[in-house]
Amino acid sequence: MAVSHIGNKLLISFFVIVTSTACKHFVAESVPLSNTVQAALYDSTSVFFADFASYGELKSLPIGIFDADTTSMALLEAFESLDCYNNVTGEEEIDGIPDFAGEYFQYYTSTDDNKCFESTIFLMKNNYWNSVDKNRSKIVIAGGNISSKNGLDDMIAVTENSGTGVKVITAVEAGVRAVFDELSSDIGSDFTVAVLCKNSTIISGAYSESFKKVATERNLTPRISLVFQPISIKIVDSVQIFQKDIETLVKKLMADDSKSQLKFLIMDGMDEELINAANEIFDRYRNTFINGTYLYRNILSDNILCINPSVCAAKECYQILRNDNNLALRITDQRVDYFYGI
Repeated sequence: MAVSHIGNKLLISFFVIVTSTACKHFVAESVPLSNTVQAALYDSTSVFFADFASYGELKSLPIGIFDADTTSMALLEAFESLDCYNNVTGEEEIDGIPDFAGEYFQYYTSTDDNKCFESTIFLMKNNYWNSVDKNRSKIVIAGGNISSKNGLDDMIAVTENSGTGVKVITAVEAGVRAVFDELSSDIGSDFTVAVLCKNSTIISGAYSESFKKVATERNLTPRISLVFQPISIKIVDSVQIFQKDIETLVKKLMADDSKSQLKFLIMDGMDEELINAANEIFDRYRNTFINGTYLYRNILSDNILCINPSVCAAKECYQILRNDNNLALRITDQRVDYFYGI
């Protein structure tokens, strides 16, 4: 992995090299369970113990969401508003009815990105850390700066070994999987993926780890240049400021030695207004003609796809719950129970 600094911006480029065959999950079966996972599964005296044997049927339980980003509700809002599927047939088409109509949610926020395992256990327990009773969760959705270094392996290990049928989706990985889903069969060519995110997400290495992980799972060897652009504001409420970030990104791409074309732009909470704003900047640079040359067309592809990881996670969740016959299918309104950590 090559790392270079341009001004006060961080540029990371890497080539994903696959050294193992495709697998269902990043954690191999031969890897022993960590002490914390063993405590959650077997040690009734541990604060992590969740008594999974009494979990029961999943269908009526809420969807569990935790997010370390306390400045944004983008992840929860993506679930509440998702309308990408026909609620009767399950086909991918808008029908004017929220896909998670009638579902209950448990939304847990914590300021600590490193507590994803603890957050998973919290959502799977039937009480608020051995005090107030609450519902368990039928699936766990992780937002924030989640990477394997911060407990993702343990999250997957505890759900896989719990016997409950509960599955884990991380928004970062869902966004990365969406990138690979959009790739053509010609995956051998170089291309660039730009990620607009908080500095803490860059430092966590969540996206770098996830691209390598998903490539390994799919037994692919793409040559990807990852470029990170720190976002200027915590909540994107100014199109003009957002467009300045896009302009900075384009200039960064021009300074990158790889000069591979930008094909994907990933940013959480990206709506249609921001997508149009980004495309406006890309089109302007793409059509810049100086001294007989279109200066930016070698770094900007004709069709740059915008990926919203929260929406990707919500779509994966719907597909899993529908395939497992675990959608609640209530005729009542959605409901959210909020929990706050430290």
